[in-house]
Amino acid sequence: MSGAGSRALFARVRAEMPLKAFGTTAFITLFFVAYFAALNHPQFPVRIMRPGVVDALVPYQTWTIGIYFTLWVYVSLPPALMRNRPELYHYGWVSAALGLSGLAVFTFWPTKVLHEGADFLKRVDPGGNAFPSMHAAYAVLTAVVLDRILRSLGASLGWRIFNAAWCGAILYSTLSTKQHVFSDIAVGSAMGLIAAQFFSSSRLNVPD
Repeated sequence: MSGAGSRALFARVRAEMPLKAFGTTAFITLFFVAYFAALNHPQFPVRIMRPGVVDALVPYQTWTIGIYFTLWVYVSLPPALMRNRPELYHYGWVSAALGLSGLAVFTFWPTKVLHEGADFLKRVDPGGNAFPSMHAAYAVLTAVVLDRILRSLGASLGWRIFNAAWCGAILYSTLSTKQHVFSDIAVGSAMGLIAAQFFSSSRLNVPD
């Protein structure tokens, strides 16, 4: 990244820092409250998401649990790099719409997976609210928007590849921790891509 790009990066980080910190924390907290309410109090019969061919090819891998949890660091990066309140608010609305879409499905079509995951991970998230995977949805939304920000900063291809690889690692971890099956990931990823289209590249001075 050039000197000008580095200065622009730090300017983005400093802009509206208290609002970003509070807003990101509040958003994640509210999402978890609603997520666990739907998980612990299903209003309709819970359906089992059955593994398919892809799931059979991915073994359970304990070491990927850490990657699975990095989502909450990863999703904080785009809001941390927003330049101003309008940009930040717009991204917040897009993120909220994505979350509400997932929660609506969890409410009216609750699902779960039967998996062999680590005991402590089962206690935190016992495989419920499986379809669609909001882990996948938010990872993909983050990857697309963050790539646009990196382009606007003139970041090198290496940084953009690292961003894509982080997203890919999170998606893989949702399968290798057996928290989701492939159909959960596919639909969640599609939702993330659709949500990303509502955050216009023009707001980041990047051509569509």
